[in-house]
Amino acid sequence: MRDNGKRYRQVRAKVEFELTNWEKENTLFALTQTLRQIFTRFCQCSEHLLDNREDEAGAEAAAYDYLRLVGLMGCAWMWVRMVARCPTNDPHYPLRRGLGVFFMQQFAPDADALKSRILSGSVALDNVPAALLADR
Repeated sequence: MRDNGKRYRQVRAKVEFELTNWEKENTLFALTQTLRQIFTRFCQCSEHLLDNREDEAGAEAAAYDYLRLVGLMGCAWMWVRMVARCPTNDPHYPLRRGLGVFFMQQFAPDADALKSRILSGSVALDNVPAALLADR
């Protein structure tokens, strides 16, 4: 947020470019469809945090979950890249594709939960009495 979203926009442009090209390939459909869902959640949360950058408490509350979402999106992107760059006649292709699909099926649902927590802001923290958070 200190760079006003510059790095986010750079990552977004790169992933969007590659994803758009991969979506044209039938062999990558299951992977790109899921990456698109995770990428959309990542963009929605990033835009929300940038639009509300004055809400420091909300950013603090979202930090852990946002980093997890960034990592999830990065791993999903990495799996699609590995499968996309592997020739379909390579003996390792079925294994790479299978592991990529497994990753997507196992971890993609987390993106929705992370998005919900990120967008909820600091409401849960705000309801904790300050006296309980003070040093004793």
